[in-house]
Amino acid sequence: MRRTLLTPTLSLGALTLGALDVGPVAPAHAVDFDAVPHQVRDANPGAADSRPEDLVALGARVVYRADTVAAGSELWVSDGTARGTRMLTDLNASGDSYPTDLVRVGDQVYFTADDGVHGRELWLTDGTAAGTRLVRDISSGSGSSSPDQLIAVGSTLYFAAEDPFNGQELWKSDGTLPGTTLVSDIGPGSNDAGIQALTRWGTSVVFRATGATGGSEPWVSNGSPGPGTQQLGDINPAGSSTPNDFTVLGSGIVFTAASTDGNRELWRSDGTAPVLVKEITPGPLGNGQQKLLAYGNKVVFNADNGVNGNELWITDGTTSGTTMVADIRPGAGDSSPTSLTIYQGSVFFSAASAQNKNQLWATQGTSATTRLVKESVGGTGPELLLVAGGTLFYAGASSEQGRELWQSDGTTAGTRITRDIRPGVDDANARPAAGVSNTLFFTAEDDRGYELWAFTTLSSTTRGHHKTVTRRTAAKRGIRVAVEVRATGTTPTGVVVLKKGSRVIGAKTLAGGKAKIRITTRLRKGTHKIRAYYYGSVHARTSRSKVIRIKVR
Repeated sequence: MRRTLLTPTLSLGALTLGALDVGPVAPAHAVDFDAVPHQVRDANPGAADSRPEDLVALGARVVYRADTVAAGSELWVSDGTARGTRMLTDLNASGDSYPTDLVRVGDQVYFTADDGVHGRELWLTDGTAAGTRLVRDISSGSGSSSPDQLIAVGSTLYFAAEDPFNGQELWKSDGTLPGTTLVSDIGPGSNDAGIQALTRWGTSVVFRATGATGGSEPWVSNGSPGPGTQQLGDINPAGSSTPNDFTVLGSGIVFTAASTDGNRELWRSDGTAPVLVKEITPGPLGNGQQKLLAYGNKVVFNADNGVNGNELWITDGTTSGTTMVADIRPGAGDSSPTSLTIYQGSVFFSAASAQNKNQLWATQGTSATTRLVKESVGGTGPELLLVAGGTLFYAGASSEQGRELWQSDGTTAGTRITRDIRPGVDDANARPAAGVSNTLFFTAEDDRGYELWAFTTLSSTTRGHHKTVTRRTAAKRGIRVAVEVRATGTTPTGVVVLKKGSRVIGAKTLAGGKAKIRITTRLRKGTHKIRAYYYGSVHARTSRSKVIRIKVR
């Protein structure tokens, strides 16, 4: 018979297991994956900030930049536990390497850093110190090639970088020295191409650049020079159209650009010369579309038509199919939609009505489906919307709480503050940063400074089997207890620990959510009551079993 009890919050303290058989993963602290948001580690002890930034998911961990007094600004990694959170390596022993522009490609993360010897160049890591290395010193010596705008296209990394001979141009890398090459010298000679807005488009990249004819215009590249890297068109022959906000729509691309009259409008291309989608505001003023987001077979964006103010719009790439979704703030006032994010088949965003500052809204692309999700009185509006573990998280505030972490299941009743980290009106400045499986990683500030925090959303159930054994088996420490940990929709990973009272008597790493744990303490004749404690992972939070009875005859 299996016995089970779900206990989302445990206070078991840290474990010292000594020579217990725990496999390759040591037990975490019980708090690490409890049902409340918690600080992962005070990386910069005391009130000083480590200011974690540029978080990128890599398997069941996050890689990011953090700052400490001891090492400066360097590359860190975390699995959500205190002991699994550490600096990968001190790339610049004499200062800050300041890793930035982190991008995952396969099972590696590319980034740029300055090791104090080669200047700012392209690096990569597999999440280990030994697997962290310089990819190529593009600008040889102490000079910097200053790679930026790193994006992944399949197993290839595209980026902009500069060298003394070609200026700033388009590059690509497969992670090897010979495989890191200049794609094309778009700005002839040492002239900079001025590459910006680098965006994946199928197996190609689209971007803006300045070629031999002058003017910043849209370009596309499949990673090959010559015909493989071409200007899409010259939208503004008299100057620069400065295209931006490239967003994939079907097999094509939509973006904003300024034509000859200076009017920034919505354009599209199928790989040939771009065409104007719609002139939303006639004349030279333009409507300033921005924040484009692909939504099914359409794109949503905000725009100002000169009548209704800055509101939410939608397009299917045609003139007739480009319309305003809703006039959230009626009249000429701006609702200024921001932080557009897809969740549960709808677009969630922050916008201001005539009555309130920015609030949480949702739409499915029509006026009839546009609704106010949550009205938070006072404070600043939602921002940094991010989905993790099936929940929508965001940074928000109200008149009663400062800027804290909030969450929503898409309903008014299910939208609430997750935890008031700094009680009252003080700001924790919580910022959702990355989702790994069912765990949200975010940054927040309390009396220990601005550090990395985590919140695992999915509960688990731990079950253990009763067992009857002989005294001979017990004397040989041959008792093995079968334990299973379950969580809906996922297979928990991590460690299970057996305890008799407060004493640890066995531990093992889960495999497929199960473990057979050998009791390492000799049990005398009689009935012994023990419990199995699951110490959590990014997949599910901690739980413990009901009492497991071991009878020794």
